[in-house]
Amino acid sequence: MLPSALILLTAPENGLPPSTIAGPSFAQAPDPFQSAPGPEAPKPKPRPLPPRKAEPQPAAVAPPPASGPATLLARPEGALREVELRQLVDVTRTQTNLATGSSSYHYVAPGGRVFARGINSEGRPFSDNGHWSIENDMWCYQWDHLYFGRHTCFYVFKKGDGYEARFLDGAVSHEFTTRPGNVQHLQ
Repeated sequence: MLPSALILLTAPENGLPPSTIAGPSFAQAPDPFQSAPGPEAPKPKPRPLPPRKAEPQPAAVAPPPASGPATLLARPEGALREVELRQLVDVTRTQTNLATGSSSYHYVAPGGRVFARGINSEGRPFSDNGHWSIENDMWCYQWDHLYFGRHTCFYVFKKGDGYEARFLDGAVSHEFTTRPGNVQHLQ
Protein backbone atom coordinates (compact mmCIF):
# COMPACT_ATOMS: atom_id res chain seq x y z
CA MET A 1 0.00 0.00 0.00
CA LEU A 2 1.25 3.51 -0.83
CA PRO A 3 1.61 6.19 1.83
CA SER A 4 -1.23 8.70 1.88
CA ALA A 5 1.09 11.62 1.10
CA LEU A 6 2.13 9.93 -2.11
CA ILE A 7 -1.47 9.25 -3.00
CA LEU A 8 -2.20 12.94 -2.52
CA LEU A 9 0.78 13.73 -4.69
CA THR A 10 -0.53 11.72 -7.58
CA ALA A 11 -4.24 12.44 -7.20
CA PRO A 12 -5.05 15.71 -5.51
CA GLU A 13 -8.71 16.14 -4.98
CA ASN A 14 -8.77 19.76 -3.88
CA GLY A 15 -7.23 21.20 -7.08
CA LEU A 16 -3.97 22.36 -5.46
CA PRO A 17 -0.63 21.35 -6.97
CA PRO A 18 0.89 18.22 -5.40
CA SER A 19 3.89 20.10 -3.97
CA THR A 20 1.49 22.31 -1.98
CA ILE A 21 -0.38 19.31 -0.65
CA ALA A 22 2.60 17.09 -0.01
CA GLY A 23 4.67 19.77 1.72
CA PRO A 24 8.24 20.84 1.32
CA SER A 25 9.79 17.44 1.99
CA PHE A 26 8.16 15.88 -1.06
CA ALA A 27 8.69 18.88 -3.33
CA GLN A 28 12.37 17.94 -3.63
CA ALA A 29 11.76 14.26 -4.42
CA PRO A 30 12.71 13.18 -7.94
CA ASP A 31 9.99 12.03 -10.28
CA PRO A 32 10.22 8.23 -10.50
CA PHE A 33 9.32 8.37 -14.21
CA GLN A 34 12.13 10.70 -15.29
CA SER A 35 15.65 9.59 -15.95
CA ALA A 36 18.33 10.84 -13.63
CA PRO A 37 20.08 13.97 -14.84
CA GLY A 38 23.39 13.17 -16.45
CA PRO A 39 26.39 15.30 -17.28
CA GLU A 40 25.56 18.35 -19.32
CA ALA A 41 25.89 17.61 -23.02
CA PRO A 42 28.77 19.47 -24.60
CA LYS A 43 27.67 22.37 -26.74
CA PRO A 44 28.70 22.08 -30.37
CA LYS A 45 31.52 24.34 -31.39
CA PRO A 46 30.46 27.08 -33.79
CA ARG A 47 31.48 26.40 -37.36
CA PRO A 48 34.17 28.69 -38.67
CA LEU A 49 32.91 31.14 -41.26
CA PRO A 50 34.22 30.60 -44.77
CA PRO A 51 36.86 33.12 -45.80
CA ARG A 52 35.39 36.25 -47.32
CA LYS A 53 35.92 36.46 -51.01
CA ALA A 54 37.29 39.73 -52.24
CA GLU A 55 35.16 41.45 -54.82
CA PRO A 56 36.64 40.86 -58.24
CA GLN A 57 38.45 43.89 -59.53
CA PRO A 58 40.00 44.36 -62.93
CA ALA A 59 43.77 44.26 -62.84
CA ALA A 60 43.92 47.65 -64.55
CA VAL A 61 42.35 49.69 -61.81
CA ALA A 62 44.65 52.25 -60.27
CA PRO A 63 44.68 52.47 -56.47
CA PRO A 64 42.36 55.13 -55.10
CA PRO A 65 44.03 58.51 -54.74
CA ALA A 66 45.57 59.17 -51.36
CA SER A 67 45.82 62.94 -51.56
CA GLY A 68 46.18 63.81 -55.22
CA PRO A 69 45.02 62.68 -58.64
CA ALA A 70 47.25 59.59 -58.70
CA THR A 71 49.05 57.80 -55.92
CA LEU A 72 52.81 58.33 -56.06
CA LEU A 73 54.62 55.13 -56.96
CA ALA A 74 58.23 54.59 -57.90
CA ARG A 75 58.45 55.16 -61.64
CA PRO A 76 59.88 52.07 -63.34
CA GLU A 77 63.11 52.58 -65.20
CA GLY A 78 62.48 53.31 -68.88
CA ALA A 79 58.93 54.62 -68.39
CA LEU A 80 58.27 57.82 -70.32
CA ARG A 81 58.17 61.05 -68.38
CA GLU A 82 55.41 63.66 -68.61
CA VAL A 83 57.18 65.74 -71.28
CA GLU A 84 57.50 62.62 -73.49
CA LEU A 85 53.90 61.54 -72.79
CA ARG A 86 52.68 64.97 -73.99
CA GLN A 87 54.04 64.03 -77.45
CA LEU A 88 51.28 61.38 -77.58
CA VAL A 89 48.48 64.00 -77.72
CA ASP A 90 46.55 64.86 -80.92
CA VAL A 91 47.36 61.45 -82.35
CA THR A 92 45.41 58.40 -83.41
CA ARG A 93 46.63 55.25 -81.72
CA THR A 94 46.31 51.89 -83.35
CA GLN A 95 46.15 49.65 -80.35
CA THR A 96 46.17 45.95 -79.48
CA ASN A 97 45.04 45.19 -75.95
CA LEU A 98 47.04 42.19 -74.78
CA ALA A 99 44.96 41.84 -71.60
CA THR A 100 41.65 41.41 -73.46
CA GLY A 101 42.62 40.52 -77.03
CA SER A 102 40.81 43.51 -78.53
CA SER A 103 42.10 45.87 -81.19
CA SER A 104 41.06 49.49 -81.52
CA TYR A 105 41.75 53.02 -82.65
CA HIS A 106 41.97 55.81 -80.08
CA TYR A 107 42.02 59.50 -80.86
CA VAL A 108 43.69 61.45 -78.04
CA ALA A 109 42.32 65.00 -78.37
CA PRO A 110 44.29 68.01 -77.04
CA GLY A 111 41.46 69.11 -74.73
CA GLY A 112 41.64 66.00 -72.52
CA ARG A 113 39.02 63.93 -74.37
CA VAL A 114 39.66 60.50 -75.87
CA PHE A 115 37.54 58.52 -78.33
CA ALA A 116 37.79 54.82 -79.13
CA ARG A 117 36.39 52.43 -81.70
CA GLY A 118 37.40 48.81 -82.16
CA ILE A 119 36.65 45.10 -82.10
CA ASN A 120 36.53 43.24 -78.77
CA SER A 121 37.99 39.78 -78.12
CA GLU A 122 34.69 38.16 -79.22
CA GLY A 123 34.71 39.96 -82.58
CA ARG A 124 32.02 42.48 -81.64
CA PRO A 125 32.43 46.17 -82.43
CA PHE A 126 32.63 48.67 -79.58
CA SER A 127 33.11 52.38 -79.13
CA ASP A 128 33.58 54.56 -76.08
CA ASN A 129 34.48 58.10 -75.04
CA GLY A 130 36.34 59.32 -72.02
CA HIS A 131 39.01 61.61 -70.62
CA TRP A 132 42.77 61.31 -70.44
CA SER A 133 45.31 62.90 -68.11
CA ILE A 134 48.98 62.63 -67.25
CA GLU A 135 49.64 62.15 -63.55
CA ASN A 136 53.04 61.49 -61.95
CA ASP A 137 54.56 60.29 -65.24
CA MET A 138 51.59 57.95 -65.87
CA TRP A 139 49.07 58.03 -68.70
CA CYS A 140 45.57 57.86 -67.18
CA TYR A 141 42.13 57.25 -68.66
CA GLN A 142 38.63 57.36 -67.38
CA TRP A 143 36.32 55.87 -69.96
CA ASP A 144 32.55 56.07 -69.87
CA HIS A 145 32.34 52.24 -70.07
CA LEU A 146 35.75 50.59 -70.62
CA TYR A 147 37.51 49.44 -67.45
CA PHE A 148 34.12 49.73 -65.73
CA GLY A 149 34.38 53.53 -65.98
CA ARG A 150 37.16 53.59 -63.38
CA HIS A 151 40.14 55.91 -63.35
CA THR A 152 42.95 53.77 -64.76
CA CYS A 153 46.65 54.61 -65.09
CA PHE A 154 49.53 53.06 -67.02
CA TYR A 155 53.24 53.52 -67.37
CA VAL A 156 54.20 53.90 -71.05
CA PHE A 157 57.45 52.57 -72.54
CA LYS A 158 58.95 53.09 -75.99
CA LYS A 159 59.11 49.76 -77.81
CA GLY A 160 60.55 49.65 -81.34
CA ASP A 161 58.37 51.78 -83.62
CA GLY A 162 55.57 51.94 -81.07
CA TYR A 163 54.79 51.92 -77.38
CA GLU A 164 53.88 49.52 -74.62
CA ALA A 165 51.53 50.40 -71.74
CA ARG A 166 51.88 48.54 -68.47
CA PHE A 167 49.55 48.33 -65.53
CA LEU A 168 50.88 49.67 -62.24
CA ASP A 169 51.81 46.11 -61.21
CA GLY A 170 54.08 45.83 -64.29
CA ALA A 171 51.84 43.54 -66.39
CA VAL A 172 51.58 44.59 -70.05
CA SER A 173 48.15 45.99 -70.92
CA HIS A 174 48.44 47.05 -74.54
CA GLU A 175 50.78 48.01 -77.35
CA PHE A 176 50.15 50.85 -79.77
CA THR A 177 51.54 52.89 -82.61
CA THR A 178 50.64 56.51 -83.37
CA ARG A 179 49.80 58.69 -86.38
CA PRO A 180 49.33 62.47 -86.16
CA GLY A 181 45.78 63.81 -86.04
CA ASN A 182 42.35 62.17 -85.99
CA VAL A 183 42.85 59.96 -89.05
CA GLN A 184 39.92 57.65 -88.18
CA HIS A 185 37.49 60.57 -87.55
CA LEU A 186 36.58 59.27 -84.10
CA GLN A 187 34.90 62.38 -82.65
